[in-house]
Amino acid sequence: MTLIALDGIFQLKFGFDFIRGNGLQSSIIDLTRPTASFPNPNIMGIYLSALSPLVIGAALFLKTNKKEKLFFVFGALLGSLGVYITFSRGSGLGLFFAVLFLGIFRKNKFIIVCLLVLLLLFPFFMPKKIKDWTTDIRYNPLVFLFNQDRLSYFRNAMNMIRHHPFVGVGLNTFSKNYGKYKLKAAEEYCPTPDTIYAHNMYLQMGGEIGLPGLLAFLWLLFRFFKDNRSTQRKLKDPFLQVTCMSLFACVLAFLVNGMTETSLYYSRISMIFWYLIGCSLAMRHFVKADGS
Repeated sequence: MTLIALDGIFQLKFGFDFIRGNGLQSSIIDLTRPTASFPNPNIMGIYLSALSPLVIGAALFLKTNKKEKLFFVFGALLGSLGVYITFSRGSGLGLFFAVLFLGIFRKNKFIIVCLLVLLLLFPFFMPKKIKDWTTDIRYNPLVFLFNQDRLSYFRNAMNMIRHHPFVGVGLNTFSKNYGKYKLKAAEEYCPTPDTIYAHNMYLQMGGEIGLPGLLAFLWLLFRFFKDNRSTQRKLKDPFLQVTCMSLFACVLAFLVNGMTETSLYYSRISMIFWYLIGCSLAMRHFVKADGS
């Protein structure tokens, strides 16, 4: 995580990343964004926002010596800065809710207040190009969060689900079939190509494997959250408690980000999600040892 954040900062300064030599990319409003060693800035954001809560949790709640505390604080700030410079709204939103969860779970009013203050002050510190674009879209919150093209993707994806609610169009065939389900109203609002991802992993999943498949995935998440909560209650060691709680926050950040990106369909970062799930489930094996 630290390496990727440093790579992104280096790329922003010198125009290329030091791992793969990738150049900077520009957004639709000509906003310069780093990618680090990933194909685009949003994937970099997904990676960093999914791992940063683990370090942020340690920085906020672990009782360590000064050197260790500085190490965790530096990592937390670096990861957060890495998310910010991608200007990925989904990643920023995921990280925000992950830290908010940490504050609420630990009943830390200071963290919650700081997040709310940051949310209120953010519009004043946005780059000028984002401020100008926000004015152009008349401060529409949905367009600000998703862009017009994504809103069209979502409507067309829901149309696909409407036509194939039980079995979907087939695994890994969303992009191939997308053009068949484009709605006239959605295309008039914002035209989209005939082959594209849903930019929402839940809608993409529903389109490909149907609502029963999507519900099965949501049930898996419910069982995961329930298991994580049960494990947290049983753990006695402060380090294990913070780690278990922070892993929950990491998964939460990934899932929130999944509302704006097809996160589970990027092979280079989908493994991060399952890695976090696996680490969290493995925490239950510490319960007996911790209790003894």
